[in-house]
Amino acid sequence: MKLMTGDFFVLPAYQLDPEGLLSSIPYRLVRQKHDSLALTQNFKKFAAFLSSAAIARDTSFVKGSGPYKLTSWSSGRALLLEKKKNWWAKNLSSQKSGLHANPEKIVYQVVPDNAAALLALKSQQVDVMDNIPLVSFQEMQRDPKYRQLFNFYTPSSYDLIFMGMNGEDPLLKDKATRQALAHLINVPLVVSSLHGGLATPTVGLVHPQEKTFYNSELQPLKFDSQKSIQLLTASGWRKSSSGWEKKINGQTRSLKLNLLYRAGNTDFENMALLFQQNASKVGIPISLQAMESSQINEKLLSRDFDLYFRTLVGNPFSYNLVPLLHTSNAKVGGANVTGFGNRQTDLLLERIAKEERTTEKAILLKELQQKMQEESNMVFLYFQQSKIVVSKKIDSVVVSALKPGYDVLRFIKK
Repeated sequence: MKLMTGDFFVLPAYQLDPEGLLSSIPYRLVRQKHDSLALTQNFKKFAAFLSSAAIARDTSFVKGSGPYKLTSWSSGRALLLEKKKNWWAKNLSSQKSGLHANPEKIVYQVVPDNAAALLALKSQQVDVMDNIPLVSFQEMQRDPKYRQLFNFYTPSSYDLIFMGMNGEDPLLKDKATRQALAHLINVPLVVSSLHGGLATPTVGLVHPQEKTFYNSELQPLKFDSQKSIQLLTASGWRKSSSGWEKKINGQTRSLKLNLLYRAGNTDFENMALLFQQNASKVGIPISLQAMESSQINEKLLSRDFDLYFRTLVGNPFSYNLVPLLHTSNAKVGGANVTGFGNRQTDLLLERIAKEERTTEKAILLKELQQKMQEESNMVFLYFQQSKIVVSKKIDSVVVSALKPGYDVLRFIKK
């Protein structure tokens, strides 16, 4: 139902809000004031209810307005969904968009190991697999045996890769220093060598395919070592035999930085190594730290970091960026971990969250993209493309930029 309504799912209020805690709050107000509303007693009580085990797992309780019901959930193994016998939309004469429901059963298999998952796919124990590693995806594409069995898709996604910088760190306080670091990321090389060209470079947090909102007049921050050196010099750094130095608060500081990225993510690891090499060539030592996601979260929320690589998962429906970028959320523990923003950008974010008119929202979003590129607290690199393999036993395959990258409800098994 999300595709029909815009940016939210239609869910049964009697089931998910039995006490009517949200019944008197208009949707428009929720969109505009969700941060402050989250602190109210009603929302806290509602959040606690939604976090209960029954909401997520109890097959007798989990119900929705869609065509399928959760029949079983075997932890770490599989989830089984079955089509409802008396689904309200099954007899409608026009089966449009979100009202398609072809499969009688849908089984989601949980296979945490990539090698085992690929083996299950190749042996046709599963019909669909997404998020396939690039090398495996390309090898299967080249193999005539697998081309006979599977179709291969690479739709766009809204998974945005970026580098964040701690704008509150004295070493990175000046935006010229942050811009200098941004010029040390070779995005075209990363896209071609690490992603086989299956990624879309971007100037900001709006996907280039969203032509109404994307600021196409902005130029990407190109890989340019000389430009980086010029910016460092303009920011007050001086090159010595021991590296770049600068007087900060009366003390001589050296430009030495740590870069965090998620352990086990080979794309981030390789990108971090490339960045480290580029920075080293201009005299900036970068220490790499691979950590678990939970550890990175702790570092970010406590502001105990210099640089980090991460994925920001978005969508084309909502651009309420107040939680991520507003200065009211820049204090320790808040989501604005890079310290981006000022009063001007706060007002811009507030207007974007409230604006319903497309033309006006486009103007505001383009201005925000320009401001963010100037400040470079977050350096947006590229949007990933999905790598999906679907058995040729499946007809009516529709791929999408929205997760999971395909519409399973349209599938028809031969």
